[in-house]
Amino acid sequence: MQKEPWNDIMTRRERILGWIYLPIHVILLPLLLGLLLYAILGREPDSMKMNLLYFGLGFLVIVGGMWRFLKLSYRRMTDNILQFFRALLWAYLISMVLSLIYGAVTQLLGTPPSPNQDAVEDIAVGNMNQMFAMAVLMVPIVEECLFRGVIFGSIRRKNRILAYVISVLAFSLYHVWQYAVAYQDWTLLLGLLQYLPISIALTYAYDRSGTIWAPIFLHMFNNALSLSLTRG
Repeated sequence: MQKEPWNDIMTRRERILGWIYLPIHVILLPLLLGLLLYAILGREPDSMKMNLLYFGLGFLVIVGGMWRFLKLSYRRMTDNILQFFRALLWAYLISMVLSLIYGAVTQLLGTPPSPNQDAVEDIAVGNMNQMFAMAVLMVPIVEECLFRGVIFGSIRRKNRILAYVISVLAFSLYHVWQYAVAYQDWTLLLGLLQYLPISIALTYAYDRSGTIWAPIFLHMFNNALSLSLTRG
């Protein structure tokens, strides 16, 4: 990997906001939001509504606090549209190749648990329109700004390889850790393996394009395709 300077357009204020909100989004809200809603409603909250609230809050924080970053990143995308599409195409191909490798390995060794995917499929039943609105519109913007914009962007300036490793692992672990804690079954952490291909591809898309909209659009496409297959 080349050692060119990392041209980051996220300001220090936006980065500080991201680092402050990151543990809230990844740890505190998943642990406390359900309990808070139970205390308010006096009953167990509906999973779809709880997820809409969770990502709705994140969407407001990210868009409100990082509007400048998103706007300038969009301008960078339109100013370098060929680089944007080239990075997007290569990232998609990387995702496909790594997914094929993952599929071949799991056929030999067995498929690890996928609690998050199972939960998404359960919630989607009877709530597909709401799930599309959340997973295709809100989730990619929130997660890409945090895991690529904040984590990768902060570390990329100092160490590119380390930035890849931490961003990819953090994104993958984010999707499974709470299930391991909730069920006290640490084998569920193996579910992070299924997120490694897309996480690597998303990180590559941001690194090569220089605009956060590359991983956002790839993330949107990946979630839309996954939900379409679930619907089918």
